[in-house]
Amino acid sequence: MRDRDMEAMQYTIYRCAEMHMHHIAQGGDPFESGSSRPLDFGHWAAHKLEYMTNYELRHGEAVAKGIVLDVVYAHLIGLINEADLNRVVRVFQNIGFDLSFPLATEKR
Repeated sequence: MRDRDMEAMQYTIYRCAEMHMHHIAQGGDPFESGSSRPLDFGHWAAHKLEYMTNYELRHGEAVAKGIVLDVVYAHLIGLINEADLNRVVRVFQNIGFDLSFPLATEKR
């Protein structure tokens, strides 16, 4: 990752957790199957990537890759255009995320 403002990162993480807890406390969906579905953005693939890498891939890195995958899917099914897809990918690259994906290899 490139240089980052740790104070801003700490605030952002705290605020996201606070918003999620508020949502759940107000009757929101803690299992993210309905009203919380937007909270799942990038997470389905992220959890799979974490598992596939034996949790060597950190959660934030996995979510970044998952968001990119979700945006690629959105483009492929016509929900967003190529320019928007490329803009999202560039943002993650400019932040410093490695967007390559681990390949499963059979160990013998």
